[in-house]
Order: sequence, then structure tokens, then C-alpha cells
Amino acid sequence: MAPADDTVDADEEEEPNKRRYCTLSLKTIERLRKLKKRGTHGTSVPKIMTSMIEAGVRDAHKAGYLTDDDMA
Repeated sequence: MAPADDTVDADEEEEPNKRRYCTLSLKTIERLRKLKKRGTHGTSVPKIMTSMIEAGVRDAHKAGYLTDDDMA
């Protein structure tokens, strides 16, 4: 399966559940697995990643890196 095409114009409507692939360092994957074993941030690596991405976007918004206008 080919990776998702990130060169698509931003104004082009995306599918609601389109998957994106990312590359993580081995150290990051190891840390995510440790969090899974501890059970403090989720029950699976994908769920932990989702929670951390959501938290990061909220933090970027709070810090002013993203505004509500950016989200429109």
C-alpha cells in the first residue's frame, strides 16, 4: 500500500477517516510501549499516540501557535 499523498491541496476535501502515516524514532516507540505497559496513558500504542497528539494540538492552541481562525 502506498503512503498517503500529502501534496494534495489544502482546500481539497478529505475523507473523514483518511489515514496518515508517520515515522517515529525507535526511542519514541520504546517510550510509547513503556507507557502502554504502565497503563497510565492508554491501553494501546495507537490510543496513546492519539491522546498525545490531541493534547499537543490543544497546547499549541493555548500557547497561541494556532488560533480558531487557523482551524476554519
